[in-house]
Amino acid sequence: MLREALIHPSMKQEGENSSYERLEFLGDAILGVIIAEHLFREYSHFDSGKLSRAKAYFVSEERLAEVARHLQLGELIQMSKGEEKGGGREKTSVLADALEAFIGAIYLLGGLGKARKFVMRAFKPVLRTMKGVFLKDYKSILQEYLQSKGKSLPQYIVVKVEGPPHERTFTVQVKIDGEVYGEATGRNKKEASMNAAKIALKKLGVEYNDYE
Repeated sequence: MLREALIHPSMKQEGENSSYERLEFLGDAILGVIIAEHLFREYSHFDSGKLSRAKAYFVSEERLAEVARHLQLGELIQMSKGEEKGGGREKTSVLADALEAFIGAIYLLGGLGKARKFVMRAFKPVLRTMKGVFLKDYKSILQEYLQSKGKSLPQYIVVKVEGPPHERTFTVQVKIDGEVYGEATGRNKKEASMNAAKIALKKLGVEYNDYE
């Protein structure tokens, strides 16, 4: 089962019958429960909004890939030669998916207790970065601000994609009522959108230090 958790879908082209996709589905749910429980117990002063933002940050693709790199999980993933040549072992999405699958396998083999022990140990360095979590969630802050003012929700538009598949740079504009309020780049759409939202908040004069 642990082997299956480290088989990339591209291996089906080479005769492999299984991949980590099903275990990834399970692992995603298990990880969400473990992180949610940890935040609920450790931060009793957080309201549901802050808990949701913190959970979204810690289970994001970027954080999962960060943990996977620390565990050197990419070296263990079985993938086709084509996927590997395309930088598959360093792709954020691949690393995040494999880690979720691995967590799903541990849960099936050892139960929630074993899965929790693994997650809390593996995510320990990331969980220490609680400071600034809310400051980084500029999209949520912008949306909440616009809703409070009765304005339409922001639109995020990808205007440019550059670089090879494993090192792409995305440029995103954020529009409010058809007007561009920010444009920024990032390693993926989410990061670029977040950076654009930060620019929009500055343009609107919104204070977001309370979200730290």
